[in-house]
Amino acid sequence: MGSRDGYNLGVMNEYKTKTLEILLQLFFLFLSIVLHECAHGLVALARGDRTAKEEGRLTLNPLPHIDPFGTVILPLLQWFFIGNVFFGYAKPVPVNPFRLKNPRKDMFWVGLAGPLTNLVLGLGSGLLLKFYFKQELALPLFLVHPLMMISVMNFWLMLVNFVPIPPLDGSRMLQSLLPERLIPKWVTSDQLGFFVLFLLIATGFFDKILSPLLNGLIRWVLGLPVG
Repeated sequence: MGSRDGYNLGVMNEYKTKTLEILLQLFFLFLSIVLHECAHGLVALARGDRTAKEEGRLTLNPLPHIDPFGTVILPLLQWFFIGNVFFGYAKPVPVNPFRLKNPRKDMFWVGLAGPLTNLVLGLGSGLLLKFYFKQELALPLFLVHPLMMISVMNFWLMLVNFVPIPPLDGSRMLQSLLPERLIPKWVTSDQLGFFVLFLLIATGFFDKILSPLLNGLIRWVLGLPVG
């Protein structure tokens, strides 16, 4: 084999590895956001709202959860422009506050359910890695990288969704804590949410503020020095 053939083979292998990495990211991202959305619906169901169940959204079948932009276009744009996929969202699970037992209180818990699910997924996979690195748990080597990917991705989804800007869950949680006189104004601000979110992304807010939090959280879970 000539040097050129060896170079071409190396490029092809690198391309295949990168493609597999992206496909894994897309798979785990979509699985995480589907579980995130199902958690919203399950808590709403437990508090009296059967809307999500009636519309067939309490399912792991991916098709009912696909949002054309958040599930397909946004991850692909990240793949194309930065070579990594770190954020996306599914079609929001429908929740009817008027069917909840205590709308103001219950909407807080409905909003919290999604990020809390991501926290559990991130902690679970991260702790498995911690015990593996401490040689207290045997894991097949091929699981190590996916577990790290799941942990990082879910912690990131949790942190992003805690930001109190529509349509993120932090906005829903904050709304349930506001004085009643301010709620109508907050609800009408939803239409500006995507614009504000775009500005935060464009100005590097998530990278400057949330990335250090993510790094510290990952290091803490893995038992590494934080700093």
